[in-house]
Amino acid sequence: MGLFTKQKNQSVVQLSGKRRLSLAEIATTGASGRIRDVSNQLWFPAGQPVHPIAPRGTPPRRYPYSPMSNINWTQRDGQVDFATLRQFSMYPIVRDVIETVKDLLLPVKYEFMLKPVDEDEQPASIKKRTKKDTRLPALRKFFAKPDGVQPFPQWLRGIYDDVLVCDNAAIWKQRDQEGKICSLIQLDGAQVFPLIDETGMQPAANGGKVTQKYLVQTELQKADDKFLALKKAADDKGGSPAFQLTPYGFPAQQLTADELTYALYNRLSYRRYGFSKVEVCLAYIALGLGRLDFQASFYRSGNMPEGIAFLPPDVPVGRVEELNKYLDTILSGQMRNRRKIIFLPSYGAEKQPNLIFPKINEQVLKDEFDDMLVRYLCHCFGLDVSSFVKKQAGLGGGQEKAQQQAQRNEALAPIICWTKTLLDGFLEDFGFPDIEAKSVIEADLSEEKQVEIGISEFTNGGITLDEYRDRRGLDLIGEEWSQVPLVKTATGYVRVDGLPMPGQVVSLERGGSGAPGQGFGYASPMQTEEEPETVQ
Repeated sequence: MGLFTKQKNQSVVQLSGKRRLSLAEIATTGASGRIRDVSNQLWFPAGQPVHPIAPRGTPPRRYPYSPMSNINWTQRDGQVDFATLRQFSMYPIVRDVIETVKDLLLPVKYEFMLKPVDEDEQPASIKKRTKKDTRLPALRKFFAKPDGVQPFPQWLRGIYDDVLVCDNAAIWKQRDQEGKICSLIQLDGAQVFPLIDETGMQPAANGGKVTQKYLVQTELQKADDKFLALKKAADDKGGSPAFQLTPYGFPAQQLTADELTYALYNRLSYRRYGFSKVEVCLAYIALGLGRLDFQASFYRSGNMPEGIAFLPPDVPVGRVEELNKYLDTILSGQMRNRRKIIFLPSYGAEKQPNLIFPKINEQVLKDEFDDMLVRYLCHCFGLDVSSFVKKQAGLGGGQEKAQQQAQRNEALAPIICWTKTLLDGFLEDFGFPDIEAKSVIEADLSEEKQVEIGISEFTNGGITLDEYRDRRGLDLIGEEWSQVPLVKTATGYVRVDGLPMPGQVVSLERGGSGAPGQGFGYASPMQTEEEPETVQ
């Protein structure tokens, strides 16, 4: 049997390999139903499998979703609802951590660059092609305000908040009359109800049959007549809806995957929705809220008396209750009176104190649990607890700032990578699969410190010479040896791959003079006949 079977009233479909297959185009699942070389007569046999109950040819499902789940838009498949997640995200410590993460992501810039044509293309060739490509300035102009209103950093902050709290970033790709994307508008992800097909996957996009080869790679969103005709034909056929919007509690609109990007950060195989950071640490947030209420009651209503007065043992219980009611009358809601000591006659016994004060502020308001809670929440959100604490300490020093910046970059690397993937997806929607987004982190350092750090990275083999010069805005050398890491030794610089260096002097800065403060000359250790140039 071939890969594709011809069913009744249906012809064999020729596939391009660039779209998802329909059920009619997939070979039926299953086999003879019996395993060879398995017999019940063997010693402790494995046994033949139970005959499956699903009809033959039923495709595998990503997860066992509930039947008719596409009409159940209110339960969120048993997960905590989005309104609860957003309420829990307002717990002061969690909200401070979230805002700190967003603040640390703010200096990260994203540049659009051409992808290498092949693995052997050198950075100098890519940079040369980049200068001539007219699409890149158009992309920078578009993403300066993706929705036409908000600057790119503010636009991303809203997306990050939805991702960290609910893991449901939703971006509507608004198109003009010609089908071109004219703006990227963020929607409230809580109103998006993702639909699924028989396999539990998102239905394919409208224009799944439209391939990228028909796009004209000249200007942003510019396409030839053939592409527009195919796009219009695909849109006229309707396509499968992938999402429904429920702004008022019931489905109001439906969108395809061509019209809406529903980006998840933490996608689990057994759930339709994402699993956000807030949902991960929900139990600890609940404990923190209880702890916060306990601390607040210290000032509002009091969870421990200011003082306890002991009465003689011969005082009747009724008189004790009467006295307590009297104290409640004069103290309830009276903050001034509650902070005073009240003198009462004939209190105390011979061997016990007249008054005790059980309340110890240090133990009531702060203990080891508070410190553990902050550390756990910071770790859950990928934030180093030291940076969370030190952000108000006013620590100085370029080297210390560089170390803190490196720690933050490492902690924020996953969400930066996620952002790059999101932007690359939009570039594919534009029809530019040969362009990618790259993150550029602006360190809070002086230029001298940045140069010092760059030289340190280069001399220890962390970056190549061309990478360093590109970072400094200098022309690339473009040689094969300048694109591999070098390590400084007592006799000069050597390649980490063990190959010989060329017999010439190399300079980090433009011109290669090696003058102090301007450049550093590097003599090859392979020079044996003549004395290498001295590094000043």
